[in-house]
Amino acid sequence: MYNRKKQQGFTLIELVVVIVILGILAVTAAPKFIDISSDAKKARHDALSGSIKSAANLAFSKCLVSSSCSQSGDSTIDIGGVTVEMLNGWPRADEDTGIGLLIDQDFAVEVRSEGAANGGAYTSWLISWPDKKGLWWKQDCTVTYSNYGSIDPQVNASTAFSDVCEN
Repeated sequence: MYNRKKQQGFTLIELVVVIVILGILAVTAAPKFIDISSDAKKARHDALSGSIKSAANLAFSKCLVSSSCSQSGDSTIDIGGVTVEMLNGWPRADEDTGIGLLIDQDFAVEVRSEGAANGGAYTSWLISWPDKKGLWWKQDCTVTYSNYGSIDPQVNASTAFSDVCEN
């Protein structure tokens, strides 16, 4: 005889239980696969590099249109009420009198090193971030601005955004 009451699928209760179990698994497993903190650190690194490049280009543009700024040798320029020292039309690589005056340093950065060579200088900013305990941890993750006078200034991020910067 033919039975018309055969079960044809899952009950609503069974479907809800499976969806809840999948939701719990997704919430506990997703953070292990999605590393948002390294993306945030890379963004901070890229933002500092971009900020330095933009500030240098803005100062160079302002120097081009200013009669008091020299394209060869030392000069100064006023940008937003701040006197910035220039070298060959570009901001000097100095935290206190040059490029350091023009960038937003709200990246939890500090000047790692400053030096001079070939009549110019370089300044390296160290990027820091808190570790898992909330303590500020410092790594060799830097962005360096170089202005040696004979070539256009260079902005170099650390060799690559590697494990050194991501820890």
